[in-house]
Amino acid sequence: MVFYGLEGELTTYIMGGFDDIAVARWCAPPLTTIRQPFAEMGETAARILLSLASGEPPTRSRVELGTTLIVRDSTAPPAATES
Repeated sequence: MVFYGLEGELTTYIMGGFDDIAVARWCAPPLTTIRQPFAEMGETAARILLSLASGEPPTRSRVELGTTLIVRDSTAPPAATES
């Protein structure tokens, strides 16, 4: 995404989103997002809830699940710097 700044200089902005919603693909330019594993999140939450409901103590206080970076046209590699 390229815009002109207040002084007329060319300014590049990089935009990203979260949740990889369907509309992100149809934006202009298509939006880079992070996809979350919603099914795995639900399964994990249900498993923890059922364990707690049956009186079992939590086995851990933190659960981390993987995410996926979906790169689209709203991001670009860093610009080259002058040395």
